[in-house]
Amino acid sequence: MSFYETDTGAWGVLTPTSGPFGAGENLGFWFEIDTPGMLAGFRQYSDGRHPNFALFQFWDSTPKLLAEAARSVKDIYATPAGTGWRNTWLHPRIPLSASTPYLISACVTEFWADFGTLTSASVVGGHFTVYQDGTGPIPSNGVYDSATDTNGGFFSFISPPSTPTAGNWYGIDVLVKF
Repeated sequence: MSFYETDTGAWGVLTPTSGPFGAGENLGFWFEIDTPGMLAGFRQYSDGRHPNFALFQFWDSTPKLLAEAARSVKDIYATPAGTGWRNTWLHPRIPLSASTPYLISACVTEFWADFGTLTSASVVGGHFTVYQDGTGPIPSNGVYDSATDTNGGFFSFISPPSTPTAGNWYGIDVLVKF
């Protein structure tokens, strides 16, 4: 990989249009890449008003947990105020295979959304395909499970979110280095 390569997100420059919604949720979406890459991190869209804590988890289709990372308090307060993407970097990076379904999920305290984004077509951009409803490893894409908040702290989920949500996208993304 060259010095000039950048980390690319599945959603590119798109941003969610509705929110923020304040609720403890475990949210996610299924995608694949068309060329091998390295999982470099995660990102979450935020308006910057809240201390948007997030625990990111990355799954294969079996479902096996491949990686996990949390936005730390240091990351949150080091990020300039305002609406935009907040990155969480993963070390070490995880190798990803082409044409393999993966799920990113995030346990969040607030989220933004685009409702119904994945109901009529897959989202294709760069090396990414985010599956349309009914075309991924589960019957629906745009998935969630209600999170359990234990005195302000979120726990790791032992299985990925799987409740369908009519193709909603929840303002989270994956960062991959190609």
